Amino acid sequence: MDYSNDNIIEWNYTEEDIVEKYHFFNVLKDGRIHILDPREPGSMKIPPVDDPETGVKIKDVMISDTVAARLYLPPSAEADTAAGKKLPVLFYAHGGGFCMYSPFSVDYTRLVSSYVAQFNVVAVAPTYGLFPEHPGAYYEDSWVGLKWVGSHGDPDSDVFKLGTSDPWISKYADLNRIFIGGDSGGANITHAMMRNVRNEGLPGNAKVEGIIMVHPYFGDNDKQWLRMNPVNVGPQDPRMKPSTEDLANLECDRVLVFLAEIDFLRPAGDNYVEAIKKSGWKGSLEVVENKGREHNFHIANYMDEEAIIINERIKAFIHKGKADN
Repeated sequence: MDYSNDNIIEWNYTEEDIVEKYHFFNVLKDGRIHILDPREPGSMKIPPVDDPETGVKIKDVMISDTVAARLYLPPSAEADTAAGKKLPVLFYAHGGGFCMYSPFSVDYTRLVSSYVAQFNVVAVAPTYGLFPEHPGAYYEDSWVGLKWVGSHGDPDSDVFKLGTSDPWISKYADLNRIFIGGDSGGANITHAMMRNVRNEGLPGNAKVEGIIMVHPYFGDNDKQWLRMNPVNVGPQDPRMKPSTEDLANLECDRVLVFLAEIDFLRPAGDNYVEAIKKSGWKGSLEVVENKGREHNFHIANYMDEEAIIINERIKAFIHKGKADN
């Protein structure tokens, strides 16, 4: 696994050197792309270490030659399994505008570990290739990760033949109760994975019960996204502007959306919610507004009262109507 944080480059250029300017990056005359990563301490990668306060176990695994994942197991897993109960799965795609952060970062390790402790789930947080080195890989790699999870439900799948299965998934995970979630770009990836679930299905008869969209990144003719994804179908690519057909046929029972009141992406989130309502989808939609909060405030301000509301609502969403909460 790569936990290095030594790829920090000192950028020295002027406004005259910029030929394209976007929210997350600048394109320079010489072709270089400068990602405007603030390099905050929370974005630094760290190796997996079990959480001594909550008892959550954490480890990293390789899913393929290019995709890894950070896995999380709650302290109740053994007792639940002994009682004949498997745990829901939270498959979580990190945010960062497709060009920053990692599931190995301080912030996302803390976030997902806290979710596992509170929600009593098995969690899988995949790595994915970032722009500009790997344009579009965020969708492909995340899908590889989700299929890997589902493959544990098929004893004849390649994960067992090739020895890439993991005992935490095989022993503790209820593959009929998968929840896919993410924040910002990770929520966008969540939507894209649901398109794949519908079009291709998941191996092993795995089932997505619900999706969790935190401050989602969508848009219509979003020039930044088009620049980051050179292989696209135009300004209304359904990965960025969800189509009515995709939303009407979401292969899950429930959707939970969080919208921050003063998020610069709030209009896109509102449009996503309205599009689901108008699509004719027959599932249950829950929408929560984070009053007076900005985009992804909860990542760093995890003790904020609105961040706690996010946690409480996700827990209730996962365990809604179930006896395992």
